[in-house]
Amino acid sequence: MEKHIATYLFQHKNCPLPGIGSLELLDGSAYISVGDKKAIAPVPTIYLSETGTKILPEEFELYIAEIENIPTWEAKNRLTHFCRQISELPVHGELPLASIGVFYKDPGNKTGFRNFPLPKTFAPDVKAEKIIHPNESHDMVVGDKLTTTAAMSEFYSEKTMATRNKWWIAPAIIALLSLLFILIYFNSQRHNTNSGNAQPVQSNNLTESYQLK
Repeated sequence: MEKHIATYLFQHKNCPLPGIGSLELLDGSAYISVGDKKAIAPVPTIYLSETGTKILPEEFELYIAEIENIPTWEAKNRLTHFCRQISELPVHGELPLASIGVFYKDPGNKTGFRNFPLPKTFAPDVKAEKIIHPNESHDMVVGDKLTTTAAMSEFYSEKTMATRNKWWIAPAIIALLSLLFILIYFNSQRHNTNSGNAQPVQSNNLTESYQLK
């Protein structure tokens, strides 16, 4: 029975257990380990749900009957007997399920299931290396607009070139203002002789040192 439960669970991701609940299989998520340059395989998780089942027990009983080539009533009896073993576990008692996990009773007398780690041979890690294609164009979203990396690169390239082409404007304006200031300054000096440290030069009368005869 343990083997049938495990096989049915992996095929349908759900296996009903009358009077107990159902086992459910949840797929894990793969992730990238950048440092190890590996893609870590997803690890599935099995848990016991007591809220009901997505599959009717009759469907699982029919599956058992077909595999064992027995009447459905006998398949039902075998499944009921196995589920009774689970429900009658003592506190801290355990009942293994094939090689995928174990049923147990916690200190509060509640039934639970603890799955075993899946062997790496079933889900090996694979080599994964980040590859950058600098010249490839990829789709991207800017605000609420869909564009490409090539279009954005061209946009910023044109913007940068436009900025570079205008670098001379500011120095030219400064040079013109400086020249205008110099012209105004010298022009004002030409019309104002008393500006600055200019002092009038007084001429002294020369003393006669000799006389002509």
